Amino acid sequence: DDYKKIKKYLISIKFDIYAETGINKFKLIIKKNYLFLIAIFIGLLVFGLCNNLIVDIEIVHEDKEIRELVSNALKEKNIKVLSFKKNYQQLNTIKQEILDEYPDRLDWLEIETHGMKYIVKVEERIITKQKDNQNYCDIYAKESGLITNIKIENGVSMVNVGDYVNEGDRLITG
Repeated sequence: DDYKKIKKYLISIKFDIYAETGINKFKLIIKKNYLFLIAIFIGLLVFGLCNNLIVDIEIVHEDKEIRELVSNALKEKNIKVLSFKKNYQQLNTIKQEILDEYPDRLDWLEIETHGMKYIVKVEERIITKQKDNQNYCDIYAKESGLITNIKIENGVSMVNVGDYVNEGDRLITG
């Protein structure tokens, strides 16, 4: 630190600096290696940006129509190739919005992060139509009489062989 003061007062004597210490040594190291330090800083910056970049989105489902539907929904939510990664809560929010948007088409959706890639797993909602079987009916007596024989394929008999029935009585339930 006192080098400049001594040099100012002792003009006739030549001084050489053999070693620096403290902050002066740190400044000297930075001055000598500034290109290397700039390259390391830029490398870390590029690595950090690339680490948070998505380069591929894989949608796992066998139906091409469902894959396109999910792909378009993800693009609307700004999840696309060469975009930055979303955090866990943002992904859950986006997942729930897509499921709410297509409740009749999608049953389950999962977005997983693997390195620089999103893997989207989808399950299609399968709605089965309930059969309304209108073939069941009750059988009624056309006229009054005696039951001599009963042959039933489906249903439950309400009368037995040998019973007397009146017109309009239910004989077999559907």
